[in-house]
Order: sequence, then C-alpha cells, then structure tokens
Amino acid sequence: MKLRTAAATVVTAMFLTAGAAIAQQGQAVTDDKVQSYVVAYMNVQDIVREYKSKADEAKSDAEIEKLRSFYGNHITEAVESEDLTVDEYNSITRQLETDTELRERVTEKIIEMRQDGQ
Repeated sequence: MKLRTAAATVVTAMFLTAGAAIAQQGQAVTDDKVQSYVVAYMNVQDIVREYKSKADEAKSDAEIEKLRSFYGNHITEAVESEDLTVDEYNSITRQLETDTELRERVTEKIIEMRQDGQ
C-alpha cells in the first residue's frame, strides 16, 4: 500500500515539478489562462483519482510503472488540450502558493464551474 501511495504522489509531483519554468512574482495571468488552468486542473484531479484507484489494485511494481506512464501521458494531454504547456500549468500552480489575488481568481472559477456542473 505504501508503494502505491508513493506512486500516486510521484505521478502528481512529476507534473508539478518536471522541467517547469520558475514562476516570477507578480507575473500576470490572463482570465483566459485562469479558465484554461481551472479546466485542466479539474481534469488532472479526475485523472489522479482514477490513477490512485488503479494503483491500489495493481499487483506488481511493473504494473504500477505502466500505470504511472499511462496516466502521466493523460495528465499531459489534459493540460495541453486546454492550450497550456505543462510548464505554464506548473508555473501557475506555483504562483498560487504566494499570489493571493490569483488564488482567489482560481478558487472563484472552480466554484463557478462546479456550480455550473462542468
């Protein structure tokens, strides 16, 4: 179980850190980018939940590695399908840690989309 949990963490972490450009303080994120980020974020969360479920059922390290690769590719596709690069997605994710205005905009958009059933 520890291995599966660690594997799930690795899948998430590799897209939050791998090769991403460092976010600069105060870097403006357009409303369109916020919209794209939120859609990508919600899709990534669905993919990670599915991955964790499958990883919990995996019977070997090799199977977990296949799942990690498969779902990692799906995460990349989910981000890129929203006209974001993985670097842009990761940069915005890091900005959310320190930019309260951006965090509020993203949170509001998530709430709005959930209320609209998206």
